[in-house]
Amino acid sequence: MKPHDEIFREMVSDPEAQRDMIRVCLPDLAGRIDLDSVTAVDATFTGGKQADLLLSMRERGDGERRGRKHLVYMLVEHKSYHDPLVPTQLFRYMGAIWHQQWELRESNLRGPLPLIHPVVLYHGERPWTTPLELTGQHEAGDSDTVPFVTDLVYRLVDLSTIEPERLRVATRTLAYLITLRHVFRRLEQPTARQLVETLGMLSIGAKTRIRLFEYLLFSMPDENTELLVTELEEREYTMEGGEAIMTVAQELRRQGREEGLRYGREEGLKDGREEATHEVARRMLAKGATVDFVVETTGLTAEQVAALRNDEKE
Repeated sequence: MKPHDEIFREMVSDPEAQRDMIRVCLPDLAGRIDLDSVTAVDATFTGGKQADLLLSMRERGDGERRGRKHLVYMLVEHKSYHDPLVPTQLFRYMGAIWHQQWELRESNLRGPLPLIHPVVLYHGERPWTTPLELTGQHEAGDSDTVPFVTDLVYRLVDLSTIEPERLRVATRTLAYLITLRHVFRRLEQPTARQLVETLGMLSIGAKTRIRLFEYLLFSMPDENTELLVTELEEREYTMEGGEAIMTVAQELRRQGREEGLRYGREEGLKDGREEATHEVARRMLAKGATVDFVVETTGLTAEQVAALRNDEKE
């Protein structure tokens, strides 16, 4: 699983975060549904190629709409640019969702298909220019063919332009959205400083804070990584768990430079980041951290951590 997809699934794994995503992406729908009924459907429709999330919920209120089922399908565009094929991808995934919903029902209970609200969560650097409807990608037709054209309209949530008032959500969700908002954007020093200060002040717990900083350090453009490392070092990062963050930052800088000279820029950064993570694990083990804690913090497998611990004993 790619780092972008892994952290998305991690951050939206609890019900509170799932309700937050409905509030941010579909504020009009959030006012009509029973937010306590929001549940994640354990399924993915992208073949593991992209992060996606399917949420099920029920409408509240009175009358015939009460209890009506809604599905929200969220596709996350973890790219620095937009993909012009997103509408056709959504069309295919929605068909698979309806088919799944139909197969899950008993044959004597099969009725109307649930409503699906398609959403694209985007945080790339370039503006989104792909049409927000499927017919926007068709060649111009005529009046005789229009009735036979099936359309699809989706919501675009662009974190680089989203209104601040829509980000009034739980602290953990806010920290994640702020992280997404900056991971692909070019940073100036004041912005890097503000980003470090913001993630440092939010009450999100040491483990979550470490994961978000690691994600930024390993996923940002190189010039952003340098700025972020500088800000972390200048602040003498000492919050709970801060030592692990600083170790990652410092090792990333050292190893990335050394290995970059030896293997070339791209391969060197990759190897440097892996070595940085191993160094973090070694230092945590030396301080008495358990294998499980090191696995959760660094993303290494239990086998890799156990091997590092054995190396230290020899």
